[in-house]
Amino acid sequence: MGLVQKVLMKDLLIGLRRTVTYNYQKAITMQYPKEKWTPYPRFRGVIRLTHDEEGNLKCIACGMCARACPVGCITVKTEGKGKERKLVDFVIDFGVCLFCGLCVEACPVKGKAIEMTSYYEAATYDRNEMIFDINKLQADYKAWERSFKK
Repeated sequence: MGLVQKVLMKDLLIGLRRTVTYNYQKAITMQYPKEKWTPYPRFRGVIRLTHDEEGNLKCIACGMCARACPVGCITVKTEGKGKERKLVDFVIDFGVCLFCGLCVEACPVKGKAIEMTSYYEAATYDRNEMIFDINKLQADYKAWERSFKK
């Protein structure tokens, strides 16, 4: 037996030993519908708009989040100019969103007008359902969970 064959045989035996040991260990697979994953504190899930104490949106319609988005999935529609600017519509297409959090970091509002949630179960079969408008972004993400289950 040559040197190359001895080295290959040793590698094969190491691989087989590892396979056999993993075969007899307890599986770590999560049974998804029955078991839910608990996200970590810094997890970046679905984005939502926040409210102040009176229930008004904190968003000042500056459009910084849309400019900071690397893929351009945020659309901010406003009316008026300067300090009188009002938010008309705020749309995020989660089908192309990277969940990078740059939109949250770019928000100049004290206390952040846009935030990342820990909600991760927004998968759907229809691409149009991944486009969230201002009404869907204001809702609590726990309510989204009920709306996606049909």
